[in-house]
Amino acid sequence: MSANVQDIAMIDPADAPSAVSARPVVVCDDMAACDSTAAFYPDVPADLMSFSPAAGPLGRALCGMADATATSEDLAGVFQLSLDLAEAIHHEIAAGGDPDAQDRAAACAAAAVQFQPALYVALCLARIAADRPTTFVVVDHGDAMLNHRFNGLAAELVKRLPGVTVATAPSARKIVQPAPPSARVLDRVFFNPWQSHAYRLEKTLSDRFGFRGRKGTLLIHRENELLKESAYYLARRGYAVRSMPPANKNGDATATPRRDLAGLIEARLGPLFSGDAAKAIAPFLAAKIQAAEQDYAGARARFAAALRGAASGNPRAVLSSLIMPVHGAALHAACASEGMPLIMFQHGVTPEICEPVSRLLPNIESAASDLVCCFNQAAADLSNRSSYRVGHSVSVGMPRELRDSVGKGTHTDGPPIWYVSTGLYRGRNALLHLAEPDHKIAEFEARMIDRVLSRLPHKVMYKPYPSVRYADGDPIIERARQSAGLTVYEKRGDFRFLAAQSRVIVTARAASTLSWCIMSGRPVVFIDIPTQSPLLPEARRAAEKALFLFDASAADFEQELHSFLSKPIEDIERMWRARAEDRSDFIERFLDTNRGVAGRVAADAVEQSIAEYAA
Repeated sequence: MSANVQDIAMIDPADAPSAVSARPVVVCDDMAACDSTAAFYPDVPADLMSFSPAAGPLGRALCGMADATATSEDLAGVFQLSLDLAEAIHHEIAAGGDPDAQDRAAACAAAAVQFQPALYVALCLARIAADRPTTFVVVDHGDAMLNHRFNGLAAELVKRLPGVTVATAPSARKIVQPAPPSARVLDRVFFNPWQSHAYRLEKTLSDRFGFRGRKGTLLIHRENELLKESAYYLARRGYAVRSMPPANKNGDATATPRRDLAGLIEARLGPLFSGDAAKAIAPFLAAKIQAAEQDYAGARARFAAALRGAASGNPRAVLSSLIMPVHGAALHAACASEGMPLIMFQHGVTPEICEPVSRLLPNIESAASDLVCCFNQAAADLSNRSSYRVGHSVSVGMPRELRDSVGKGTHTDGPPIWYVSTGLYRGRNALLHLAEPDHKIAEFEARMIDRVLSRLPHKVMYKPYPSVRYADGDPIIERARQSAGLTVYEKRGDFRFLAAQSRVIVTARAASTLSWCIMSGRPVVFIDIPTQSPLLPEARRAAEKALFLFDASAADFEQELHSFLSKPIEDIERMWRARAEDRSDFIERFLDTNRGVAGRVAADAVEQSIAEYAA
């Protein structure tokens, strides 16, 4: 393809004059692979558009935004559409009378929720294609994982849309899969409590020598901090803790009934999509639900075979953390078929504080488990209210690894203020709890840098969110690098192991990051954005007294935030200490319901669940 971008018309759809309304459109999110429309429309002028912030005005300014006309109401509409689909599909399958109908329905409902990002892309392209021939460019990276990360379900869905053509372009660069945030071995030895290391040793020995506890064996499917601490105390009580045998990925899939869901889906697409678009999309989504049901059935059979393979150890329960929702339901059904409970452990704080995420009930662990051990009472209450739940949830508190080690250490001589960004773009696979287009998320971060952080009398560390959703990267990071007074944290460290380097933490959007910031003990300035993962009303009322909360929708938001952060750090710390009692109430309700040592409390709940299941 041509490397010359001068022939590309940089026109946002919202601003396009009627004189060029018939010009075709090329939509591509990888500017290295597609930097000219000539490869697709060599004989006529065409407009290049993208969903990637790096391609728009905040980045290389090569083209207009494909979702320039999308509103928060549009994204909220797609979000709710997926929930309505999930509820209808769950009801349809659960009423079918299959032996494992509840788990099968949970798997398919969770799959329907995952349609969100693809439906959003389809909505934007359908609007453009209603007036102009549109080509959507899918970049082939030569790697299945990268193709999934950067293309997702949208690459398959939009080719069904009237007026949209899908073209494939080869990747023009090598992209290395980014590693998840991590810490050095020495950091983990320093931060993690000794119970975590003792658990790791015990499981390793049990895996190696096949130990069988006097009370039986607990099979560990997927670990997290709370699971490890709980398993340590359960081992002290006479259980062996051992890795669950791997499920054979090549096992035979169990046949599933063919379901005609296209009509049900088409009826619910109507409010957002034209009749022709809805009629074209519905059979494709119905086929994806059928595929999810098939995947569930096959995974259930493979999990059941793996559990039978561990029968000699007298398995009493399977312990796990967050896994793919379809496979979570399959594991629950397999456990039921083999006569043992599936017990899940909370992986992070978000549904109990974030308004849109609190409505993603098919994705919450209680939809496919017999017991969920939660950090706090708010999470347990939310799970127990869910119409999808099959088991029950209890609050046990945060494990020591999170409760005591976040913020461990002392401040160094670096920047006293850390801006911990949660401006993670949606890309092709993330759900729509940030009800803004990705370029609007970037615009918010840019305003924070330009109007607040770069104008402070204090040095600021800008920590980007450690994930990549677009091949061209994040233009905001480069903006932060070039801003006076800011230093960009260039490594991929987990913030839990870095919080001690700060004196004041600024963050936005209700997500697990907020919980790590608060548990660090450092003063936390929280920005609540009404259209980007806002706090639940109850959590916001408590946060207004416990934290330093600023409303991004207020007319004087940036000026007030700048004024506050310009105060002497010692004054901010003194004001923070004055809110200690209200903050303890917030933590107790929404983060860490302290009932003692979390692992011991969870171990009690696990033993009770095992006893009830055997009764």
